[in-house]
Amino acid sequence: MFLQAYADDLALIIAASSRKNLEVTVSASLDLLYSHLQNLNLQVASEKTLAVVFRGTQNKNRQKRGLATLKRTPIFKLNNRTIRTVDSLKYLGIFIDNQFNWNDHITFLRSKMLGIIKNFHSVTGPNWGTGVSLLKHWYLTVIQPSLLFGAAVWGGSFTKKQINTLHSIQRIALLKISKGYRTCPTDALNVILGFPPLHVVANGLFIKFQIWNKRSNDYDFIDTNNLDFYIKINNLNLNQRVIEFPELICDADYDIYTDGSGIDGSIGASVCIFNKNLLFDSYKFKLDNYNSVFQAELAAINFAAGWALENNFKINIFSDSLSSIEVLKKSNSKSNYINQIKNNMFKAIGSVGLSWVKAHAGIPGNELADQFAKEATINGEFLPFPAPYSFLKKFINNFIFKNWQRHWEASKNGVRVREFIPSVDYSLLTHSRSLLFFITGHGPFPAYLHRFKILNSPNCVCGGLGDADHFAFDCIHTQEFHFTKPSLSNKPFWFRSVLKNQMSLSRLDRVCTISNVICNNLKV
Repeated sequence: MFLQAYADDLALIIAASSRKNLEVTVSASLDLLYSHLQNLNLQVASEKTLAVVFRGTQNKNRQKRGLATLKRTPIFKLNNRTIRTVDSLKYLGIFIDNQFNWNDHITFLRSKMLGIIKNFHSVTGPNWGTGVSLLKHWYLTVIQPSLLFGAAVWGGSFTKKQINTLHSIQRIALLKISKGYRTCPTDALNVILGFPPLHVVANGLFIKFQIWNKRSNDYDFIDTNNLDFYIKINNLNLNQRVIEFPELICDADYDIYTDGSGIDGSIGASVCIFNKNLLFDSYKFKLDNYNSVFQAELAAINFAAGWALENNFKINIFSDSLSSIEVLKKSNSKSNYINQIKNNMFKAIGSVGLSWVKAHAGIPGNELADQFAKEATINGEFLPFPAPYSFLKKFINNFIFKNWQRHWEASKNGVRVREFIPSVDYSLLTHSRSLLFFITGHGPFPAYLHRFKILNSPNCVCGGLGDADHFAFDCIHTQEFHFTKPSLSNKPFWFRSVLKNQMSLSRLDRVCTISNVICNNLKV
């Protein structure tokens, strides 16, 4: 039995070996819960209470065929009133169905998208409005997180139909942001705007949850025993959550400079101990490749404080990592390892001074620590340090990127676009509508409009086939604005150079304007 309460929503999860046992256990539990809430002067609306019955795993074949494993739907009662049993219900923004196929939730996302996209109508239109770069930021920070809420639960795997549904949902935003023609392929718009497909991102979020929260080793990742984890900081003593040292202590025995460095993926840390401006001792540590420079900086500070405690010395630590010093002062850090370091540093209060020094400012101790940290990336003593959450995020981003690239290469749509953009790129953003028309071929061109019987002929008024290439490279009516036609292998470079050149984009705007005038004349 499991009970979860969030705001005014309650979820009660109960398992039983038979329908009868389930009915008895659920009804008794509901009555007990109802009684406790009444004692707290809280009311339960039985008419709003819903139940969903999940099939057991004892008959997986029947479950896959969508057949019920129970001859009769169980009957549950709350305060002598039968509550409604449904195939799916919405809890905390997610539709949970009795087969865990998430079809209802994915269908719900369409109406959610339509509601969100209404906000775009007041800020953008086909030929006016907010810049594409701002709309992309809006999508990535507002729309996509809203659509993928709970993807850590429902993003594990998708049927082909579900993938197509997610494509159609994302397409609504893609067309609005790109201002392209409605016939533009969704996969092509993803690449043109730098938006990964929703199903790929959702799967990445699911895997991240499995690794970070469930500590699963089922994926091509490091052993989760070597991965940091979050803790509940409310259980920690406030004095150990916020560690503040004086910048200097007057009676220090030693001055210690610490530093961290990263070279070609290798991470090193150093500790240089000075006595009266003379080097007394030094330590070099090499961390694992999955560690960060920030962790190396923090590890060096932690080692210095531990060295002082072990030898009963008083020291002043100088570090050029302001972020490492600040994280010790923050009370909301959830990292288990950072809090372990805070616990160690707490023991050193009174024996340690900690201050920031500017990097590469000619301070001899700091310059030496920097040199030793770089050397430590090669020959330092190995220092185990758990992989940070940022390493997992980087892994998931690479996972999404590779899956997106495979999806793009296998796509049957956007063949012309793939000639210009063979590789996906998060940072790519085609902000020119004319360039979008050209690389997709879906624009004000006779050959395109003829496909939809808008024009009687696919030919230009000059007699040539009126496609995008014709107007950009060959047509006598756009001769003043012609581009040099690239070879097939040179098309990606041509696209990138035009995208970054405002004069080239202006020429392409003129080409599309002329082709649009020609199309309008052909309609008459």
